[in-house]
Amino acid sequence: MKDKDLATGGPWDLEDLYHGDEDPRLCEDLGAARDKALGFVASFKGKINNENLDPKTLLSAIRKYESIHEMGMKPYLLAYLYHSSDTRDHNRIRLLQKVRETWGEISRILAFFELEIKTLSGDSLTRLAAHEDLLRYRHFLLNQIRFKPYALSEPEEMMIKRGHGSGRDAFLSLYDEIMGSLNVPMEINGKERSLTIDQTRALLYSPDRALRETASETLFLGLRKQGVIFKNILNALVLDYSQENQYRRHPSPMHRAHLLNEVNKPVIDGMMASVEVHYPLAWKYFRLKARGLGLKGLKTHDIFAPLQTDVPQLGFPEAEALVLGAMKDLHPLFYSTAKEFFDDRRIDAESRSGKQNGAFCKCLSPSIAPYISLGYNGTLRGLMTLAHELGHGIHYRLASNQSYLNFRPPPVLAETASTFMEVALTAYLSCHKVFERHGSALLATRIEGILTTVFRQNVITRFEQAIHHERQDHLLSAEEICRIWWDENKRFYGQQVEMTAGYAWGWARIPHLFHCPFYCYSYIFGNLLSIILFQNFQEKGDGFLEAIIDLLKAGSFLAPMEMLTEMGLNPEDKSFWKPAFQYIEDLIDSPYAHPPREILKGLS
Repeated sequence: MKDKDLATGGPWDLEDLYHGDEDPRLCEDLGAARDKALGFVASFKGKINNENLDPKTLLSAIRKYESIHEMGMKPYLLAYLYHSSDTRDHNRIRLLQKVRETWGEISRILAFFELEIKTLSGDSLTRLAAHEDLLRYRHFLLNQIRFKPYALSEPEEMMIKRGHGSGRDAFLSLYDEIMGSLNVPMEINGKERSLTIDQTRALLYSPDRALRETASETLFLGLRKQGVIFKNILNALVLDYSQENQYRRHPSPMHRAHLLNEVNKPVIDGMMASVEVHYPLAWKYFRLKARGLGLKGLKTHDIFAPLQTDVPQLGFPEAEALVLGAMKDLHPLFYSTAKEFFDDRRIDAESRSGKQNGAFCKCLSPSIAPYISLGYNGTLRGLMTLAHELGHGIHYRLASNQSYLNFRPPPVLAETASTFMEVALTAYLSCHKVFERHGSALLATRIEGILTTVFRQNVITRFEQAIHHERQDHLLSAEEICRIWWDENKRFYGQQVEMTAGYAWGWARIPHLFHCPFYCYSYIFGNLLSIILFQNFQEKGDGFLEAIIDLLKAGSFLAPMEMLTEMGLNPEDKSFWKPAFQYIEDLIDSPYAHPPREILKGLS
C-alpha cells in the first residue's frame, strides 16, 4: 500500500485558528491578552487576599482570569501545531518560541491571582466554595487548600517562571528538535532509505525477523550517537525538577504528581505493586508468543512481531470507517464527536521527516477544538492508536461544557477515555467480518497494547523513581542511566525476553521522561480503570455507560475520587484492580491469543 493511502487525514486544516503563521491576528490576540492581563492586575491585585472577600468580586475575577487564558491559548495552539508538523523549520521554531516567551510574560503578570487565593485561610476558601455564585468553581477553590503548603512567594514564583524560559523549556525544545530531525539510515529490499523514528519503530511489527533486528539496533545506535546530549538534557531536567520540589517543600519526587492527580500515595503504591505481582502474566504471554512464532525465546525486537502475516493493511479511510463504526456501536454521542475530527480535518495522520514523533491529542482550551497527530502505518496497532487519541479528543469535547479552570481532567482520568476506546474497539473488531480470520492478530494487538500501557509504564515509572533518587547525589553518566534502565526492564522481562545490547538506550526515546515527570503511572491507572469501566458497562448496561459519559463531561469539575465514588468505584480498596488483571489473564488464556502453529497456518 502506498504511503499516501495511509496518510489520508493530514495535514490539519488550521483555518479555524488563524490564516497561517503570518496571520496578523495571532500577534494581535497575544497583545490583547497581555493588555487584558495588565488591566486585570490594576483591577484585582491586592484585593483577593482579603478574608472578607466578596464572592461576587471573586467570581468576576475568575471569569476575567479565564478569558485571558482563553485568548492566549489560541495563538499558543497554532504555534504548537505548526511547529510539531515540522520541528526542523527555523521559522516554526521561532514562532513557537515567540509565543512561549510572550505567554510566559503574561503568566508572570497573572501569577499573583492564584497566589493571593492561596493566602486565604482554609475556612475562607471553604466558605467561598460553598457560595451559590461560586459553586461552579468549588473544586478549584478547595484545591487551593491542598496546594497552599507548596506555594512560594510571588518573587520566588516569578524567578522559577523566568528560569523555565531559559532553562527547562530550552532543554525540552532541544530534545524535541533532535528527535524530530533524527533520521535512521536503513537498507530495505536493497534500497537505502532514511526513516523517521516512527517509521523505524513501525518495522518492529514486520514478519521479517532480520528486518526487525536491524531496525531495532539501527534505531538504538542513532540514539546512542546522541547520547551525550540526551544524558545532559535528562540530568538538567531532573535536577531542575528536584530543586523546584525542594523549594516548594514537596516530601518526595512523586508527590507533585500525586497532588496534581488528587490521589494518595498508598493508592499509586498499591497499584504499582499489583502490576509487579502480575508480571508473570506477561512472562506467560511471552512464552506463548515465542511458541507461536516458532522461536525458542523472544528478543526485545520480537515482542510486536505479527502472529499472522496475512492481516490486511488498512488504509486511513478504512481505519476511519472501523473506528467510527465502533464508536457508533457504543454510543451515538461518541460517534458524532469522533466524526467531527475527520470532517473538520483535525487529524494529521501522515508519517514524515521532521514531524514530532509519537501520537498526541492537543487541547488547550474548552472553546477551541482539539487536534490529533499520529504516524498512521496501516497496522492494527496504528488503528488502536487512532482510537486512543480519538478517546482523548472525545473526552476534551465532552468536557468543553466546563469553563477553562474546570475542563482539563487530571492525568489519571485523562488516560481513561483513550484506553476505554481501545477496549471498545477490540470488542467491536472481534465481531467484524474483516477480522473473522484474524482473531489471533487482534488479541495479540490488544494484549501487547496492555503490556505497553500497563506493565511497561510501570517499568518507566520505576526507572524515573531511581534516576530522581540517584540524581540527588551526583551527575548521572550515560552508563549509569542505561544501567538503571536495563535493570528495571530486566525485572519485567525476566528470563522470557532477551534484551539486545542497544536496548539500554531505550529510555532516550520516551518523551514523557523529559516533558512530564511521573506522568506515566497515569497510563497504568487509566488503562486498568478503563477495563473496569468496560466490565461494569457490560454487566450493568447503558445506564452505566451514561455514568461514564457524565464522568467525561465533568472534566476537573470534581475530584477524581469523588467522581469514581459516585459511580460505586473505590481505587483505595486493595482488591479494586483485581478484575482488570483477571481480564488480562483471560485474554492471554484465550485460544486465539496463542494458537498452535498449525492453527495459525490454517487461519492464514
